[in-house]
Amino acid sequence: CLTWVLSPPGSIIFTMEGKTTGYVSVGFGDNYGMMSPADVIGGWINLSGSVVLSDRMNAQGYDHPLVDPTQNAQVVTGSYDSSRGVTSIQFSRLLDTGDPTYDRPLLQDQPTNVIWS
Repeated sequence: CLTWVLSPPGSIIFTMEGKTTGYVSVGFGDNYGMMSPADVIGGWINLSGSVVLSDRMNAQGYDHPLVDPTQNAQVVTGSYDSSRGVTSIQFSRLLDTGDPTYDRPLLQDQPTNVIWS
């Protein structure tokens, strides 16, 4: 499940939830139906129960996404519910980070291609 809410001024909060002990991630791509190029944010709960969040860029094809040198996503909260087997991570980021190399602006008046896993 992927949900979001606008958070003034100029931010957005995403909640990613999946039935997994692994990672959940969302990407914002340039091309409909393609995994690249895409701005990707992935996260997981590590063995100590802490949220790990990583801002990345999938430059081409199905390659391993490159780490964005400027991590523009911030953890709001996260958890793993072992009774349901669900990982949930909430993070925020600016709609436009000002980083044209690694991030895609999320424009309120235009469609955005979303990649979700």
